[in-house]
Amino acid sequence: MKALNLYFLLFLSGYLLEAQNLVPNDDFEFYTTCPMYFFQIDKAFPWYNPTSSSPDYFNTCNDSVFSGDTYPTGCVPQNMAGYQSVFSGVGYAGLAVYWPNDVREYIQIQLTQKLTAGKNYYVEFFCNTADARGQCCMGGCNNLGLAFSDTAFTKYFDSVGNPYGKRLTLVPAIYSDSIITDTVGWTKISGTYVALGTEEFITIGNFFSNAQTRIVNVTNPGGDTTTIGAYYYIEDVFVGLADTTGVDEQNFSVEDFKIYPNPSNSVLVIESEFLNTSIIISDVLGKQVKQFYMAQKRTEISVADLPQGIYFIRSKNCVKKLIVER
Repeated sequence: MKALNLYFLLFLSGYLLEAQNLVPNDDFEFYTTCPMYFFQIDKAFPWYNPTSSSPDYFNTCNDSVFSGDTYPTGCVPQNMAGYQSVFSGVGYAGLAVYWPNDVREYIQIQLTQKLTAGKNYYVEFFCNTADARGQCCMGGCNNLGLAFSDTAFTKYFDSVGNPYGKRLTLVPAIYSDSIITDTVGWTKISGTYVALGTEEFITIGNFFSNAQTRIVNVTNPGGDTTTIGAYYYIEDVFVGLADTTGVDEQNFSVEDFKIYPNPSNSVLVIESEFLNTSIIISDVLGKQVKQFYMAQKRTEISVADLPQGIYFIRSKNCVKKLIVER
C-alpha cells in the first residue's frame, strides 16, 4: 500500500508539472492492481466503464495464463483481442466500437479541471484496429470519437431498460469519418473544440448508430460484415488549451513557432528555431488542409486557396489560431 501511495503521488506530481493535459492517466500506465482478465478498465484508475458493457485494460504487468487460454488475456503485446505493441508506456485500453444491434463499449474519465467557456481546446487520442480473435476483431469502421459532458454516466441503461452495452447519444467533439483498418500502427484522431464551460468529463467510443457507421471486413477483405464487430485499442489521450493569443504575444518555446501576418489573406510566414519539425494546418472541424516541414527557420506558405475562416496550425507541442480573411 505504501508503494501504491508513493506511485500515486508521483503520478499526480507529473500532471502538476505537465498541467497542459487535462486528462489524468492519459496513456493508461497507472493501475491500482494488474489487469488479469477481461472487463477491467476500472483498474486503470481513474478511467472507468460508464455503461453496463465491458471495456478492457491491457498492461505488460500481466503474465498469467488462465485455463483454456494460450496467452495472458490482459497482457501487452499479445492479448485476447490480438497482438499490438504500446504506443507509449506499458498499457492501453480496448473497446468494441461497432457491434450488431448497436451494442457499444465506452471508457470515461473526469478531467483534472472543468473547461473554460469560450476557450478553444486541442483534443487527440490514438487508436489501433485489433487484428484477430473471433468475430469481435474482424472489422474496421469509422465514427470512433471523443465526447465531452458535464456529468458522468454510471452503468447507463437505454430508454427501454436494456442492460448491456447500448449506445450513448452524446455529440462527439472529434471523430474519424474515415474507416480505420490499420492493425500495425497507431492512428491519430484529433481536432479542436470550443468549450461551453460546463464540460468536466470525456467519453471515448462510437456515438453513431450502426446505420450511420460504415464497416469493412479486415480479416477477410470484401467478406461478410453483417455479423462482425470492430474492436480498437486506445492510447495517449490529450485535452489541452489551444494557443489563441495574438502574434505579438507569442514567444518561442520548445517546438514553438511564430506566424504572421495574422489575419492573413495570401502568404503566411512561419518562423521557428526548430528545424525538421512537421507543421499541420487544420480547419475548425479538425480536417487537415496543409502539411509541411520546417526545413529552414523562415517558411512562406500560401493560404490564398483556403476559404475565409478560422484555422489551427500545430507542431508536436504547440497549437496556434490563424484567421484567413478575404
